[in-house]
Amino acid sequence: MPYKPKERQFLEGKAAELRGKPGVLEGSVLRVEALADVLGLELLPKAGLKDEFGIEAYLAGRKNTIVVDRDAMDFGSPRYFFTLAEEIAHHVIHVDDRSKVTLQTCVLDLSQHDYELLEWDAKYLAGAMLMPVEEFEAIFRKSVQKEKEALGNAGDRETITRYAIRKCYQAFGVSFHAAVIRAQALGLIDSRMKANLEKYLRH
Repeated sequence: MPYKPKERQFLEGKAAELRGKPGVLEGSVLRVEALADVLGLELLPKAGLKDEFGIEAYLAGRKNTIVVDRDAMDFGSPRYFFTLAEEIAHHVIHVDDRSKVTLQTCVLDLSQHDYELLEWDAKYLAGAMLMPVEEFEAIFRKSVQKEKEALGNAGDRETITRYAIRKCYQAFGVSFHAAVIRAQALGLIDSRMKANLEKYLRH
């Protein structure tokens, strides 16, 4: 059966609902492991997961279990927390406890295109959970305005945008890359600016 992508409005609403759970926020930062605990998800550390398979977490076939790389869990990088948020997103929108559907059975018969749509939905929800739309947009726009005023005619668009992205990733405890993706998803930057910013990441 083809995968039916979720509406963005639905995903934003689900993100707001999850951020509203008790004890999961520290200021504006989502405590992703705390959210997993609130949702009744067990985090099962596994040594060498990243080294062997190149991933930091995955939703296991065992009910309510996310396997995580032990070192990634111990060091708690922004990338790890985004990956964990993505697996929580899969659990929330793709696993049906009532019919015993697991993520593995959900993707079994999907085409490559439908699988990519499913992954996109999980990534979008993870980004929305970590970077709520109204707060993100407000910080981004305020930072752009502030940097324009500070630099005047000397400020080029990419420098100003990079400053705004930096303020966003600092506010929400995510990576520069995650903030860039979120900014594009919300229409704050276009694909060309996204590509320019990602080139900057490689320098």
